[in-house]
Amino acid sequence: MPAANHRRFRRAFGRGEVPRGNMGKSARLGGATCPILRRHRLEQIGRGAGRNWVPAHPSCYTFPATLFRFTALRGNPMLRHSFIALSHSGAMQRFVTGFPPARRMARRFVAGEERDEALSVIRALNQAGLLATVDFLGEHVTEREAARANAGEYLTLLDELARHDLQAGISLKLSAMGLHVDTAFCLENMREIVARARERRRFVRIDMEESALVDTTLDLYRQLRREFDNVGTVLQAYLFRTRNDLAALIEEGIADIRLVKGAYDEPASIAWQERRKIQEELADLCRMMLSADARARHARLALGSHDDVVYNAVIAHALREGLAPDSWELQFLYGIRRNEQRRLVAAGQRMRIYVPYGHSWYPYFMRRLAERPANLLFFLRALVGD
Repeated sequence: MPAANHRRFRRAFGRGEVPRGNMGKSARLGGATCPILRRHRLEQIGRGAGRNWVPAHPSCYTFPATLFRFTALRGNPMLRHSFIALSHSGAMQRFVTGFPPARRMARRFVAGEERDEALSVIRALNQAGLLATVDFLGEHVTEREAARANAGEYLTLLDELARHDLQAGISLKLSAMGLHVDTAFCLENMREIVARARERRRFVRIDMEESALVDTTLDLYRQLRREFDNVGTVLQAYLFRTRNDLAALIEEGIADIRLVKGAYDEPASIAWQERRKIQEELADLCRMMLSADARARHARLALGSHDDVVYNAVIAHALREGLAPDSWELQFLYGIRRNEQRRLVAAGQRMRIYVPYGHSWYPYFMRRLAERPANLLFFLRALVGD
């Protein structure tokens, strides 16, 4: 690792022992002199924790030790939880957003920081036969001014999408629209955005966030659907409650849903943890939405998944049911499996790409790293200049 990079690591994460060569004593103890980390490590050893332990306080890591430990633990299920936790770390955010190799890596998943960059990406996607949904990154806003600024950006974005005749809708999070400020204020912002989208013949997708926000999100979605038909939402297959939520929305005739696995760190008491179980649940929920009864009630499915086990099962089911390839959407995140995107479009599958942009890209970027070990290893190689 270049000396300059090493100094940046130490400034960002504090002094600590740095593992050199193989994984020695320093690495086994977390590679840090931080007393909180050491205490938690000793507590875990006392409970019989093995080498695959990952601490509950990732902010206590020095970065070099973290890099080596996460590389060694890339197959460990705790890896995902640790990176989701790091998405809330101010120290890691300052490092990643200020380190050129990390910023270059982020461009793999984020269209850019400015609106014009996102519009250029969407234009290229459209030329390749791909639709888009655009997300202006920013979440958990706690001030009215910030929420209004986010809403204003979406209003301008809708105007620009229409002006350039781009095949794209928008995706947004209610926490970016002021949900944590005031529910009525958030709904007012959403009404303005969805109304503008209707004028511009655009669709609005309300992203789902942490489990604590599901009830409020669905309540506001139902209120918007009483006035507008150009709005849908997202359900996460790993939550136990999702099957009942989906059944209710189908019954109400407002199931315009993107189904996803779920990218937030949720406890085993409310969410499936096993990968295979989540795959099975997601595929089964898709079959619910493609059933004759659901389609008679105007259900519209968008499957947001890069997992070929899941989407191939759904494609096969749709073919058995005699459904046209464009009767439902498959959605990928920008920068993921680009060759597969082209292959699916060539086969006639309707495809939409989720295109994020904005300066607040760090939490989104860290969730993408958490989802797939291949993304993480690519990131680590970029950091050390390999």
